[in-house]
Amino acid sequence: MSTSSQLIIIVVGLVAALDWFAVASSNHRLERVAKPLVMVALIVLAIASDLAGWGLLWLLVALVAGLVGDVLLLPTIDRFVGGLAAFLLGHLAYAALAIVLGTTTGYLAVGLALASFAVLTVGTKITDAVQGTSMFAPVVSYVVVIGASTALLIATGRSLVILGAVLFAVSDSLLGWGRFVAPAPGGRVAVHATYHLGQLLIVIGALS
Repeated sequence: MSTSSQLIIIVVGLVAALDWFAVASSNHRLERVAKPLVMVALIVLAIASDLAGWGLLWLLVALVAGLVGDVLLLPTIDRFVGGLAAFLLGHLAYAALAIVLGTTTGYLAVGLALASFAVLTVGTKITDAVQGTSMFAPVVSYVVVIGASTALLIATGRSLVILGAVLFAVSDSLLGWGRFVAPAPGGRVAVHATYHLGQLLIVIGALS
């Protein structure tokens, strides 16, 4: 990895830490700036890399979708359905990226097992909480898509991508749990920290 890429990764870490501080201190003005900047820096990292073709395209789609979702979920905007749709697109793009990177049967079996366990435990608790409401169909669709994308990212066999996918899934689970079931452990700080680390690790793993 080039020196410039390493410097961008440091910037990602610093801006992410600034966002976590903003969330912990309920500084919405700072969060409005720091949260989107994390994804902007990750987009710059992807563009500056040697990745090309379909791999770069799907990675950029995933990151731009994440950027849009982040903005829509800011406390001062809070367009949850729109944010959900953006992140659903992002997970679909990550699933496509995983296929481009290449998957193996053994890791796919592990990924499917882990994703199925998460869906049948945490996922069903969240969907049960929204059953009978207008959020039921969107949330069920999201749970299915994130399960599939997580399984496929794990199937790449790339350790950083695997860890990033798991952290991203944990972040989504915490967000959904906190939104629909009960206060989530760690609150919004935990959601943001696992999300940013997950995105960063997936990107680094895809570029390695």
